[in-house]
Amino acid sequence: MGFVKGDILDAKHGIIGHQVNCRMVMGAGLAKQIRDQYPIVFTEYNEVMGAAPIENRLGKCQMVQTGPDLYVANLFGQMDHFPKNVRHTDYSALSMALHGLNSWRKINWPDDPSVMPVYLPSGLGSGLAGGDWVIVKELIATAIPDAIIVRYSK
Repeated sequence: MGFVKGDILDAKHGIIGHQVNCRMVMGAGLAKQIRDQYPIVFTEYNEVMGAAPIENRLGKCQMVQTGPDLYVANLFGQMDHFPKNVRHTDYSALSMALHGLNSWRKINWPDDPSVMPVYLPSGLGSGLAGGDWVIVKELIATAIPDAIIVRYSK
């Protein structure tokens, strides 16, 4: 796992992963920024949410292509987004979603999955979702050892 400083939304090649809830809301944090920059991500998120019971989404990973060599991975790692000031990140579900992302990458680039780098935000699932970043880092290291963690910096 590597760490870089920058803006994850500046990525032009690879996979940007972020945690989403199962309530058809991408209204804050990185999810809102992704919704605003890549409206197709929100559209496809709502389509998949409307097609299945919400309980069936938890732990899944939805891949959305946003450019020729760029994808956004919606990691369904939390059921709800309210009330505030409680932990919504479900570590088991987030782990499953991260493993799903890496499996998808290995299926699509079997000779060398690293040609599609995975970018994850520092603090994934730990800000508004209330998870413990120390625990989440371990989940990432296990599921996607070559993930690049992006610490926001402009």
